[in-house]
Amino acid sequence: GGPWEESARDAVVLPLVHTRTNEAFGVILLGVSPRLVYDNDYNEYCKQIAELTAISISSALIVRRKLNLEAREHEAQEQLQTALASGSIGVWSWDIQSNLVISDRHLARIFGIRPLKAQSGLPMEEFTNAIHPDDRLRVIKSMKASIKKVDAYEDEYRIVTSDGTTRWVLARGKIAVDKNDKPARFPLVIVDITERKTVEADLVR
Repeated sequence: GGPWEESARDAVVLPLVHTRTNEAFGVILLGVSPRLVYDNDYNEYCKQIAELTAISISSALIVRRKLNLEAREHEAQEQLQTALASGSIGVWSWDIQSNLVISDRHLARIFGIRPLKAQSGLPMEEFTNAIHPDDRLRVIKSMKASIKKVDAYEDEYRIVTSDGTTRWVLARGKIAVDKNDKPARFPLVIVDITERKTVEADLVR
């Protein structure tokens, strides 16, 4: 397996907080790979995964309310497992100096890249080429601005899949610096929010 498929030596438990009510409705258990150092940067990275997971579940609940179905907590947990299994949540780590991005297989599939290649590391351009032409320049500028300011990053944009389908994603990350306080890594979490965007578009019609 790739670097994201190793057995964990430890685990981090983080709450899942509803995006509107700000109430915790569950937890997520994240394994810590033996290759990773559990520091403040990784802790922040785990928090980002938990937040985006909560967004994914909240979006699923909006869809269920629109269909007039009662959304229960165990159903939300099932939707989370489905989202993870289907690859709608993915992560990457971009080494800024070498311009190499290592991603898990879920993110690779969202961007239409072969998982084994993505786990070995590819130039950033391999990923940005999958962004919708109308969004690409804006997204690249936004990422560069976050690197320059050493600031948190968040954006929503469209991805064009290999079969020509357009999907919406939410991307969130935070720049990690080296010992000289220079931007070194750009860990990122991406969640497919196509269903949420579809519901929002239906509601304004």
